[in-house]
Amino acid sequence: MHFGPFSEALNDTVKMMAEADLVSIAEGRPRGFVLTRNGARIAEQVRKSHRELFKESERLVDILADVPQNDLIALVYELYPGFAKESEIRGIRSTNVDAVHVPIEVLLKERTIELSSTKGIKYEISVDNNRLVLREVEQEAQ
Repeated sequence: MHFGPFSEALNDTVKMMAEADLVSIAEGRPRGFVLTRNGARIAEQVRKSHRELFKESERLVDILADVPQNDLIALVYELYPGFAKESEIRGIRSTNVDAVHVPIEVLLKERTIELSSTKGIKYEISVDNNRLVLREVEQEAQ
């Protein structure tokens, strides 16, 4: 069993990186890893040769740095349900995370569809000039 999103491929990659002295694995809950000196040296070489990729990665880290852990886990589980399969915390929820699953084939055929999010908010989703348009549908007073 695992606590949080789990990827067998990522787990295998981290193990190989540890064997190559690129990362050090911190056991416990949650399990984590840090770059070794050798890993940091190689990461710096990669950063210099792939500047744009690292800029995007740093931008993503900046965006996610202040997001509470439960919100991140809930978002990952919503977007990638397979990651929750063996998780002991797969039922985690967040009041800050809402999602709508768009059936792309139906949207492309119909051009406009109405869906409800996981929090029950209704949206109209349409394709207009190769752009995806998301509009919240006003709720009728009951």
